Amino acid sequence: NFEKNFKYAVWGVVLAGAYYLEETIRAQFPEAKLVRGIDIASNYDFCGVPTIHPDQIEVLDNDVIIFVVAPSAQGMARERLLNSDRRFILLKGNATELFNFEK
Repeated sequence: NFEKNFKYAVWGVVLAGAYYLEETIRAQFPEAKLVRGIDIASNYDFCGVPTIHPDQIEVLDNDVIIFVVAPSAQGMARERLLNSDRRFILLKGNATELFNFEK
């Protein structure tokens, strides 16, 4: 039973895939709330929310699901988030890997 009113952040917001993901989530889960973009170039907004640097992830609430879109960020995301309680999803083409969802 997947929650439909989840909060989420998108890592890798400079990629077109990030915008497609946000549009898809908004269409499929209208109750979901985008709270932040995450990117090493963190000086702009993403779909109306502020973007933070990956070093600032700890400012996010622990219940925020992080979708990692950028292939170049997946190693860093796995390293930083794997041993945390944060739920995150690595998007790899048309495949996904989910982490910390077994709560």
